[in-house]
Amino acid sequence: MSRYKAARIPAAVLIALAAVLSSAMAAGDLKAVRVEKSPRLDGLLDDPAWTAVPAVDGFRMVEPRPGEDPSERTEVRVLYDNHSLYIGVFCFDSEPGRIAANSMAHDSGGGGGSYMGYGYGHGSEFSSDDVVRILLDPFQDKRNAYLFFVNPRGARGEGLIYAGSSSLNWDGIWEAKSRRLENGWSTEIRIPFKTISFKPGLSVWGINIERTVARKQETIRLSGTTRDANFNNPNEAAAMPGIEGIKQGLGITFRPYGLAEAVKLPGENFEDSYDGGFDLYKSFTPSLVGVGSYKMDFAETEVDERRINLTRFPLFYPEKRM
Repeated sequence: MSRYKAARIPAAVLIALAAVLSSAMAAGDLKAVRVEKSPRLDGLLDDPAWTAVPAVDGFRMVEPRPGEDPSERTEVRVLYDNHSLYIGVFCFDSEPGRIAANSMAHDSGGGGGSYMGYGYGHGSEFSSDDVVRILLDPFQDKRNAYLFFVNPRGARGEGLIYAGSSSLNWDGIWEAKSRRLENGWSTEIRIPFKTISFKPGLSVWGINIERTVARKQETIRLSGTTRDANFNNPNEAAAMPGIEGIKQGLGITFRPYGLAEAVKLPGENFEDSYDGGFDLYKSFTPSLVGVGSYKMDFAETEVDERRINLTRFPLFYPEKRM
């Protein structure tokens, strides 16, 4: 008579395996739904376009206890029309009065990865704010993706992701509105297809969504919820089917800018001066973009010297623009 001894599997391994399977199933329910009438971008998810689509709420905790149920529920829906992709996220909160939303600066953190110095893709300056981050992979090459993030005050940031690292040097044209509500906060995001590059004919995009609850130091995520998972790794993103029949259009983006100045000294008349220019972007292919500028705006190109701040006061740099 043969004897077999059952192998004992550690409880931690079983919990991690269950978390991975649960996350994969929940993430697999997320689909992009085409709508004829696009939702109104006001931060509220009460338009008929949103309410007609079932929400996906299978988020899992990443920090501080990977794979466990999060303390606050999160719902996400994805829509699109002929011109734009819409992402609606509702962040339920049992203590809405303690939602952290302090920053209004563009690109103030949220990049994560090796660019920001964090191994798990958490933000920098936004670490004191509640924030929603979205990874969008319209190539499905598992290496390149776009990053978008927004906080409850509507402060936005965007960047590019490559193989686990992120950079906020890319500035795309997109919109986001957030609202603080009696049971949490919600955000609506509109990303025009002409803003991003994508693989023509690809009906399944990669997507991942991460929410940070600042006061609890809690991070929850749609996909890739193990302790060693990196949000900035497109290979860990969920598959989002349903995108069909979209076009990038002419691929032309026109961004004008101007400067007006009026100076009056005692005993003298006003002295007026005006200046301006524009940037013109042309997408020749989904992966090749040309840029032309007239009177280039140097407002964001000046590089300040590197400083290490060891005080509780912010650093101030002299104005260098002419």
